[in-house]
Amino acid sequence: MNSLVLNQKKIRELGCSPIPEALLRHPGMVSDAERRALFGLAQICWRPGSTIIDAGAFLGASTKIFCEALALSDAARGAIYSYEYGVFNDYNAQVAAKLTGRPFAAGDGFGDFLQSLIDDRRGSVRHHIGDIRDYPYDGGPVSIAFFDILKSASLTDFVYSNFFPKFDTDTLLYQQDYFHPGHPWIACSMAKYADAFAYVGQPEPERGAFNSAVFVVRESTRIPKRVDEFQFMPRDEALRLLDAAIDMHADPVERLCVIGQRAAAEAAFDGDEASAAESFRRLLADHGLAALGEDRGQRHHVNRILNAIKNFASKAMAWG
Repeated sequence: MNSLVLNQKKIRELGCSPIPEALLRHPGMVSDAERRALFGLAQICWRPGSTIIDAGAFLGASTKIFCEALALSDAARGAIYSYEYGVFNDYNAQVAAKLTGRPFAAGDGFGDFLQSLIDDRRGSVRHHIGDIRDYPYDGGPVSIAFFDILKSASLTDFVYSNFFPKFDTDTLLYQQDYFHPGHPWIACSMAKYADAFAYVGQPEPERGAFNSAVFVVRESTRIPKRVDEFQFMPRDEALRLLDAAIDMHADPVERLCVIGQRAAAEAAFDGDEASAAESFRRLLADHGLAALGEDRGQRHHVNRILNAIKNFASKAMAWG
């Protein structure tokens, strides 16, 4: 059903649709447009007997949205599988403190706090607090997978292997970090499985900043049942797939972002910041996007691409 209903226009409409005000106030790093889109997508795509995977819940904004979207269905009990490591690092401790006005520090556990924020009185959520690799998936067919957890290629391998076997034709895959230059293995993976997944679009009406991308399974039999390749993927194959990922997008800003990911991947494999930055500029020119790269409206994207190149080259981040 999803592939017949969803397209870029529909995703944008959902990203502008009204939702309960409390869902917009819930603390979290999910943008308003994403919150609105997730609420509508859950109402359209979830079906009784299936599950919603919320992997990387943080303070539970997405989890709460799914709960409220399914609130009128008695069949939704236990339908949402929420996963969160539940221990703050330096970065998300500061974010949580700013969002909630409470003091948090790196190393603090927040699983109980997360569950209190969700306040799941209908029993819709199965909470999994800790390393997701300690939780082999034991649920039914997946209708929606919201992935905000693919922070390394190795974790991507596990998450895909854990959930892909329960994806059906028309399962919705929401990749929250798809356009982020610090996670090039995500675009790489979606290019590798392009015969199984169709790109639908992204919900942000603001063209200056977005991360997320919506995909739908076009044919479940084409999805691998086990994935253990992205952590150890050779450089040439990764760059070839990222070239293919660039070609998956007609939108010029989306293409700019994926070109940036390809350059960031070069930095990760080669450890050469200057060469990767030059490759980014050259690829923009090759794709007719040199002027867009200089556009002040794209400064957010370009700056974080250059920062990702620097971090990967210095091994502050790593492909694996």
